[in-house]
Amino acid sequence: ALGALAGFAEADLGERRARALVVREFGRAACVPGALELLFDPDAAVRREAVLFLARPELREAELAARVEALARTARTDLE
Repeated sequence: ALGALAGFAEADLGERRARALVVREFGRAACVPGALELLFDPDAAVRREAVLFLARPELREAELAARVEALARTARTDLE
């Protein structure tokens, strides 16, 4: 899943969506910093996959403060 985050911004829409799905399905705590960046992607489907990954309970304490802040900000501002 870390490999899916490498060069993410340069990928086309279809590839970004596929990579975001890989992160959601297979990502672990090491993917949290990169997944936080996905919340700024212009595509709502990519942002949705990032939210689902970042909200996973098994991540427990992994970057907890950053995840909570990012998810709260996204909930307030992302209208899609």
